[in-house]
Amino acid sequence: MEQRIETREREEERSGIREFWDRFSANKAAVISLYVIIGLGIASILADYIAPYDPYAFDIARRLEPPSPQHPFGLDHLGRDILSRIIHGGRYSMGIAYASVLLGAAIGVLLGVVSGYYGGWVDDVIQRFTDALLSLPTLLLAIALVTVLGLGLQSLILSIGISTVPVYIRLARSLALQERNMDYVVAAKIMGKGDAYIMARHILPNIVSPILVQSTYYMGLTILIASGLGFLGLGVQPPTPEWGSMIGLGRNYIYAAPHVVAFPGIFILITSLAFNILGDGLRDALDPRMAKYIKRGV
Repeated sequence: MEQRIETREREEERSGIREFWDRFSANKAAVISLYVIIGLGIASILADYIAPYDPYAFDIARRLEPPSPQHPFGLDHLGRDILSRIIHGGRYSMGIAYASVLLGAAIGVLLGVVSGYYGGWVDDVIQRFTDALLSLPTLLLAIALVTVLGLGLQSLILSIGISTVPVYIRLARSLALQERNMDYVVAAKIMGKGDAYIMARHILPNIVSPILVQSTYYMGLTILIASGLGFLGLGVQPPTPEWGSMIGLGRNYIYAAPHVVAFPGIFILITSLAFNILGDGLRDALDPRMAKYIKRGV
């Protein structure tokens, strides 16, 4: 009997995955975006092997050389190969985005679920903290935090991650408020299960889908924030290649050699757009009704 139940559960799980993929693959733009993100991720991981040149090697005599067959994206103001720096820079731009979104989601979802589940004074305290963070737009909050914490990769990830926390708190709270009154939660309480068990075992698994979609949207946003901080000199510091800092260093040459800023900007645009389109595809495939919970703006 138990084997039959387990077999039926596995079949239902596989059926659910197939159904999800059928809905997702119907959105061709989302599928293309997924392939673009995977391709950029693989290129960043294998940058040491696929980049044609050393991203730190420079040749002042050939500075600002335009695109050519030898250097498809041209050379920057120090004579460094822009294509190689973009490939290596993906490690930092995308790596910062993944790390900061993971950090922001972990903190925000934890606080949001606790706030929605307990309510009362716990909810009031967490929501006033959220209001304080929301008093500044995400980018300005990130700038303020990185100014306080100082320059460095860890400070950058922490600053961007904290700046995304309030949106996750509000999202997780609204979902937890609905789930805490469901029959299976009430049944778990009657069975004597602890609050931590109920939140981890029953509430959190049932709110993962909207959080996943929100995280996909915020991947694109955090890439823009990291690039903006890099442009202002508050992000990854030279000579480390990062898309935003590459634009910041090349802005003085935008008229004489527009390729210096054009190609890093194109990759920022493509990556951010791909994550947003992927988020739309995931939202529609998982549950179109969740659209009202998702916040896409800064």
